[in-house]
Amino acid sequence: MADTHHKPQTVISKTQRNQKNEYTSTGHENGKSEPVTPRTQLRQCTVGYRPNGGQPDPLPQITLKGHWLKEAGFETGTLLQVRVMNGCLVLTAQPAPAPVPEIMQTLKRVCKFSPRKQQQVAGFIEGITASRKR
Repeated sequence: MADTHHKPQTVISKTQRNQKNEYTSTGHENGKSEPVTPRTQLRQCTVGYRPNGGQPDPLPQITLKGHWLKEAGFETGTLLQVRVMNGCLVLTAQPAPAPVPEIMQTLKRVCKFSPRKQQQVAGFIEGITASRKR
């Protein structure tokens, strides 16, 4: 039964089935074709539940996994935007955030120091900037 819930059901026309590449275009009787678009794959899964230690009303849970996620642009670690509508979820991959400069990473670590250590670092930075101004 699990196999039926995880096999892709590709919806493609007879013309699209004959094409070898992963993108399709639809031809019309007048010889013109529409822009090339990626194929849509329908997948089915079941909403399960998250074990709640025997407590009543476990939380609903959806688990998606497979190589098809990577092929669709959802690499491990990808940030997602989840748009929630009645009976519909839309997952959109978000661009990776810009890398944080090394100086900012260092400052974040310094902020975790004790106040005394922060004062020592501030004094060190002031000493460096004062010597550069001369």
